[in-house]
Amino acid sequence: RIPPGRTIVTESGIHTVADVAAMRARDIHAFLVGEAFMRAADP
Repeated sequence: RIPPGRTIVTESGIHTVADVAAMRARDIHAFLVGEAFMRAADP
């Protein structure tokens, strides 16, 4: 369990809008998505 008031950041595996939606559904609202931007044809 993570104490209330803490910022949760997911740092890996974010490749699609569905990935972000799944994290948001779990009350995670900060994402590190560097690889997805580096690989995108038009980030």
